[in-house]
Amino acid sequence: MPRRLRDVDTGDQGEMVRFVGLLVVYGCIPAYLFGRMAFPQAPSLLVIVGALAGPALLGRMVWPLIVGTSHRLIGGLTANSGDPYTMQYSDIEALVIRGNFVEAAARYREIASTSFTEAEPHVRLGDLLTTHLRDETGAIEAYQAARTARPTRAEQSRITNALIDLHRRSGNTDALKDELLRYAQLHPNAPAGKHAREEVRRMVMEEGGER
Repeated sequence: MPRRLRDVDTGDQGEMVRFVGLLVVYGCIPAYLFGRMAFPQAPSLLVIVGALAGPALLGRMVWPLIVGTSHRLIGGLTANSGDPYTMQYSDIEALVIRGNFVEAAARYREIASTSFTEAEPHVRLGDLLTTHLRDETGAIEAYQAARTARPTRAEQSRITNALIDLHRRSGNTDALKDELLRYAQLHPNAPAGKHAREEVRRMVMEEGGER
C-alpha cells in the first residue's frame, strides 16, 4: 500500500513539473519583455532570471488549486453517477434476494428522488414494483418518471417495452397504442418496430376507426 501511494505522488509531481515547465517556456519571453519595460535600468541577467523564476513560481502556486478543483469535480461526478450508485444498487439487489421488496422499493425511491437526470433508478423501481409488488400503477409512474429524466436509447426501449406490457395487461388500449407507436419510432427498420406498427393498425381496424 505505501508503494502505491508513492506511485500516485510521483505521477502528480510529474504533472506538476510538466505544467510548470510549460509556463516557463511560454511565459519567459512575455515576462522578460515586461521586466525590461518595468525595470529598464536593471541588468539583463537579473531580468532573465526573473523571467524564468516568475512563471515557475506562479506555476507552483497555481498547480495545487488546479489539482484541488479537479479532485472536487471528479468526486462530485462520482457521487452523482459513479461507483456509489453501483454500490447502492448492489445493496438493494441484496434486499430483493432476501425478499425485502418494500424496503428495496423505498431505497430505489430515495435514490430516484435525488437523481433527476438518471433514468436507471426509476427503471429499477418500475421493474421491482411490476415483478415483486404487483403495483402496476406505481410501476407506470416510475417508468414515466424515467422517461422524463435523460434515458439512453437502450433505456428508452426498455421503458417502452415495460409500459407496453403493463398497458396490455390492464386493457388500456389508448395508452397501449401510444406506446406501440413510440416503440415503432424507436425501431423504424427493425422487425419488432414494424410489428408494433402493424399491431396498432389491427387495433384501429378492430375499433372501426382510422389512425
